[in-house]
Amino acid sequence: AARSPAAWSAVARRPLRAAAAPLLVRASSNAPEQFDALADAELVARLEAEVQELTGSGLDGLLNPMKLVGLERELVKMRAELGALDPTSAEAAAVLEKIEKKEQTSFYEKRTVMKGWLRSLFRGQAYLSVVVSLLVSYDALPFVGHQDIAVRVLGFWSWWLFTIPSLRSIKPLGPQEKGALNWAFIAVLVVSLVAPVATKDPGLIWWLDAGAVGLCYAYFYTIGAEGALRGESPDDEGEKTGLQRAAKFAMKAIDFGSGVERGQRSEEATVIERKLEETIAARATEDRK
Repeated sequence: AARSPAAWSAVARRPLRAAAAPLLVRASSNAPEQFDALADAELVARLEAEVQELTGSGLDGLLNPMKLVGLERELVKMRAELGALDPTSAEAAAVLEKIEKKEQTSFYEKRTVMKGWLRSLFRGQAYLSVVVSLLVSYDALPFVGHQDIAVRVLGFWSWWLFTIPSLRSIKPLGPQEKGALNWAFIAVLVVSLVAPVATKDPGLIWWLDAGAVGLCYAYFYTIGAEGALRGESPDDEGEKTGLQRAAKFAMKAIDFGSGVERGQRSEEATVIERKLEETIAARATEDRK
């Protein structure tokens, strides 16, 4: 169907938002990285306000905030492209149709928040996996006969395979618990790989993994609590220790929830993740007052 000039003009004017200006400046800038960060930060700030108004929860509560930011970035570029076209041309009509489809997807993504019952489900299955894995490690499952050592090994590996991933799937997570789980994800992997050199007892290794998780929680809720609540980012290279750099490298290498496997550029994720972490940290600080 043909589009009226009025309808075309309305869409073409949409990029005149806070996030659009930096994107236009970025195209002619000699420092693209700086304007990338500025554009993404302002875009995320706008989306945070829109999602908060729609759902009562910010971007950190969405199931896939990275996808939403990517969609909105594409929409800004496409609207700018549309504004440079002849409104009566077939090319303009095709771009307009693509914009409308992406707007529908964006509209849906802005409302896909993680419900309370789903958060409870993830946390419940994490706690259940702790109990079941302990029984498996000790070959003490009721109504089940003797388990082979290969099955008992799965007991202590459940910390890394099921328990921690279930907890990390909860959105939003407070900065303290998020930090604790990120470090526990690495710590448990190391313990589970190294401990069998010293002992072949799956039950003992299960407790070593549990101790690693407990220490991570203890650190981020005591000594590291202030830094977590301030939203300090591990991406500040000048402030990281060698251990922190190694941990960050390991997280990128093995954490398939980071978005890299879906083709997302790591520098894009950095700005978005920082904004989300700052939002969560700000809320946590307000709750403490």
